[in-house]
Amino acid sequence: MNWASRPGQTGSCDSDLKAGNTISRRRSQASIVRLLNKEQVPNHRGTPWSEGMIRNILSNEAYIGNSVYNRKSFRLKQVMKKNPPELWVRATGLYEPIVDRSIFLKAQELLKEQYVRLSDEELLKKLREALAVNGRLSVSIVAATEGMPSPPLYAYRFGSVREAFRRVGYVNSDRDFDYLDARRQSDAELLQQASKLATRIRALGAAAVFDEDTKVMTIDSRLAISLRMARYYIAPRHAPAWLVHRRIIEPAELILALRLDPATNRQVTDYFLLLLSEMAKERINLTATPRSRFAAYRCPTIEDVMRAIMTKVAAFST
Repeated sequence: MNWASRPGQTGSCDSDLKAGNTISRRRSQASIVRLLNKEQVPNHRGTPWSEGMIRNILSNEAYIGNSVYNRKSFRLKQVMKKNPPELWVRATGLYEPIVDRSIFLKAQELLKEQYVRLSDEELLKKLREALAVNGRLSVSIVAATEGMPSPPLYAYRFGSVREAFRRVGYVNSDRDFDYLDARRQSDAELLQQASKLATRIRALGAAAVFDEDTKVMTIDSRLAISLRMARYYIAPRHAPAWLVHRRIIEPAELILALRLDPATNRQVTDYFLLLLSEMAKERINLTATPRSRFAAYRCPTIEDVMRAIMTKVAAFST
C-alpha cells in the first residue's frame, strides 16, 4: 500500500514511496521528489512534488490510523507557536492503518536523523559549494541539487532560508522568497480566520476543532469543513477571478473559500461556503459578478459564515 493513498492527504504516489522501500533503500526526500517528478506521478495540486509534500506524507500519523490535533496555537493578536508534543491531542484508531506501525516509527527515526546529522557549519559549507557551482542561490536550486539538504532544514536551523543564504554572503531578492513570504502570510491569515470562527462557534456551545495540517475544521464531530484561500488572479484573455484549489480526495463535506483582496492578496474580504459537489474539478474560479453560479454561496462576513455553518450542524442533528 502506498504512503500517499490516505484520503485527504497529498495524493497518488509511486511504489518507491512505500514505507518499506523508503526505509530499506534510505532514499532522501530530495531523491524521492526527483523520482516522482521524473516519472510525472501526479499529486492533488497538479504541481511538481516538493520535499514538504514528501515529509508530510512520511510523518503523517493518518497512515497508521491516527489523527493529531493542537500541534500549533494561534491566539488573537499573538504570534503562532508550535506546541510541545505533550500538548498534542491524538485520536488513535480512527482509520484502518495502511502502513505497519513499526515501519512508520522507523521512518520517523530517519526523519529526525536528518536534523542532527549535519552541523550548522556543514550545512553552510554545502551552500557555499552550491553557490560556487551555480553562481547564485535559490530555493529551487537547493531543492534540485543532488546531495543537498532540504530548504526546510535550512529554514529550521537558521530561522529562514533567506538568513542561511545571508550567512554565506549571498543576498538577493529572489522570486522564490517572494513566494515563500506570501505563503507564510497566507497560512497565518487562514489560521487567524480559523481561530476567529472556532471561537464564535464554541461561544454558541458547539465543539470546533481545527486541524492545521489538513486545514479542516470539524464541528460537533458531525460536519467537516475544509478551509481554502481564494487568491486573486488575472489570466491572459480571461476575466479576473479568485482561484480555489481542492484535494483530489477531500475529507470534508464543505469548502470554505476565503476570498482575498485584489490589491495585495493578503486581507480576507468575504467568504464562500461551497458544497463539495460544486467543486467537481481540482480548481474553480470565483468571479466578481453576482451572476456567477457561486454567488448564492457568498457570505459577506464571518458572522454570516458562522450562521450558515450552524444551520447545517442543526440540520445534521435533526
